[in-house]
Amino acid sequence: MIVKAPIYRISRNPAFVGFDLMYIGLLMAFPNIIHLLFAVFPVVMLHLQIRQEEDFLRKTFGTEYEEYCKKVRRYI
Repeated sequence: MIVKAPIYRISRNPAFVGFDLMYIGLLMAFPNIIHLLFAVFPVVMLHLQIRQEEDFLRKTFGTEYEEYCKKVRRYI
């Protein structure tokens, strides 16, 4: 069964969106090359993790997950 708590009606990955916003916020607060690297690297790695998890969920839940993906966006 797919979790359909209120936050998961807006984003399939609300925690990862929060992490991404935190890294981007730090970059905006302290704009330098080090923070740029610390923002870009985790955002890319989290995206790759999400893609792997989605493949697993498609295999595990099949059409139910596909329908969920049609209704709710990956991020926002």
